[in-house]
Amino acid sequence: VAAYVNSLGYKYDTFGCTRTFTTYDGRQKTIKGGDYGWAIDQTAETEWLYNAILAGTTEVRQPAYAYSGLCRDTNDIGNTYVEIDLTNQRMVFYKDGTPTADAQIVSGNPFVPNCATPVGCYTTGEMKSGCTVNGEDYPSAVNYWIPFDGNLGISDAPWRMDFGGQLYEFEGTHGSICAPSDQVQIIFSNVEKNTPIVIYE
Repeated sequence: VAAYVNSLGYKYDTFGCTRTFTTYDGRQKTIKGGDYGWAIDQTAETEWLYNAILAGTTEVRQPAYAYSGLCRDTNDIGNTYVEIDLTNQRMVFYKDGTPTADAQIVSGNPFVPNCATPVGCYTTGEMKSGCTVNGEDYPSAVNYWIPFDGNLGISDAPWRMDFGGQLYEFEGTHGSICAPSDQVQIIFSNVEKNTPIVIYE
């Protein structure tokens, strides 16, 4: 039973897998890393299936998942996701395949140790409005916070006047993404937990 469940995971799990992604301007990018995707909870599923066999149960069911994504199609990213291009300092949000928000950003400073924004495919966590995040030297109030990869997130930055260009090289964050408030609000209002955030260079 365990071997069978393991074979299902090998066939269907996408958590931690490498993906080919088409960018907003038609480029093909290989996306590695991150915490987005599907992964069967093999221990729980093995136990359930073993007990079902002993009981003679016949059932069509979804397996128990340790990690779950938003979409179960072949491309598990689907048509609703946040795309972040670190090289061009641009963030595009797609809702059901339609670009709904498009913003210049300030990302993490790659020249400061442990401050570069990580690449990969991540999942959104529990969002917050009107909260405080740690700034460069002091806590900073933001209107919208969309977390990913633990303590990083996408937020507005009421203290910033400019975004984009090479600002990240000398005014970069500790890894989070800052963007204009009106565009972050659109994303905040339209994403749900486990929405993919695709980040690449």
